[in-house]
Amino acid sequence: LRVSEERYRLIAENTSDGIIVIDTIGQRALYASPSYDRLLGRDVGESVQIPTAHMQNAIHPDDSNAIRQQMANAIKDKAETLTTSYRCLHKSGRYFWREDHTKFTYTPEGEVSTLYVISRDISARKEAEDALEKERIRLLTQFIQNTAHEFRTPLSVISSSAYLMSRANDEGSRQSKADQIEAELKRVTTLLDGMLTMAALENPEAVERSPIELQMFLEDICRRCIADRGAQPELQYNIPLSLPAIIGDAQYLVYALNALLDNAYRYTPITGKIYVSAGSKDDQVWLEVRDTGTGISEDELPHIFKTFWRHDDAHSTHGFGLGLPIAKRIIERHGGIITVESTLGVGSAFRIIIPAAR
Repeated sequence: LRVSEERYRLIAENTSDGIIVIDTIGQRALYASPSYDRLLGRDVGESVQIPTAHMQNAIHPDDSNAIRQQMANAIKDKAETLTTSYRCLHKSGRYFWREDHTKFTYTPEGEVSTLYVISRDISARKEAEDALEKERIRLLTQFIQNTAHEFRTPLSVISSSAYLMSRANDEGSRQSKADQIEAELKRVTTLLDGMLTMAALENPEAVERSPIELQMFLEDICRRCIADRGAQPELQYNIPLSLPAIIGDAQYLVYALNALLDNAYRYTPITGKIYVSAGSKDDQVWLEVRDTGTGISEDELPHIFKTFWRHDDAHSTHGFGLGLPIAKRIIERHGGIITVESTLGVGSAFRIIIPAAR
C-alpha cells in the first residue's frame, strides 16, 4: 500500500493537469495536487483549505447554471464520468477556460460520496476554435455574397427579358427575348451544377476509384472538344501509347480537363493554338494543356484557383470563376497537383501531376 501510494502521489504531483479529490458529503477537498493550485494561481496547499461551496463561485456567472445542470443530470443518471468545460476565475482576477474530467463514486444508498477531478487549462484551444469559427463565418459570408452576385446578373436579364417579351408585338422580338431567357437559365444551371460539384468534393468518398487507361481517355476528350468547339483555335494533342494507367474517377477527371481546356479556349484567339500532351516519370503521370493565348500576369497567378475569382472586379468576363478551383480540388482528391506557368502575351501552361497506378 505504501509503495502504491508513493507511485500515485508521484504521478499526481508531477503531471501538468490539476487533480483534486472532493468529499461531497463532508463538503471539503481531500487532496489537491500542486499543479491544481498552480492552475488557479493559488499557493500550494491552498485549495484544500477552501470550502467546496466557495469553489463553485469560481465558475463564470454565464457558465454556472449550465455546469450545475450537467452535474445534476449526471448524478441523477448515476453516471460514472462527466467532462465539462467552462470559464474559471484565476486568483489574479482573470478568467481562463478550464476543462474538467470528473469521476463519481456513490454510497450504497446511491448518493455521491467522492469526486475525482482532473482539470486542465484549455484557453489556447478555445482561442484556436474561436479563430477557426470566425474564419468559417468569414468564408461562408464571402461565399454567399459572391454567389448572390453571380445569380443577380442572369436573374436580372431573365426578369427584364420576360417583361419585354410580354409587351412585344412581333414574333421575332418575342423569340429573341425567349432565347435570352433560355441562355441565362443555362447559366444559372451551370452555376448550380458547379456549386453542387464543389460541395460533393468535400466528401472524400465522392471520388470513386477505378483504373483509367489515359491514352484513349485523353484522346476521346480532345476529339469531343474539337467536335464541340470547331477548328479555331486549333487544338493539337500528342498522347503516347505507353502512358501508364491511373486510379481515379473518370467523370470528375473529365470535368477537370474540360475546365482547363475551356480556360484555354476562352483566352486563346482564333488564330492561336492549344496543345495537349502527356507523359510519365518516376511513378507519376503528367498531363499538360498549353495555349498561345493572352497569358496571366504575375499579380493574378496566385488568385486563379480561388473560388469565384476573375481578373476583372466587375465580373464581366465569361464564366463564374469555378472551373479552375473545382479542377484543382478534383486533382487533389486524386493525390495530385496542378501547376501553372504563364507569360502575358505569350500564353499559359497548366500541368497536372498524378500518381500512376501500381
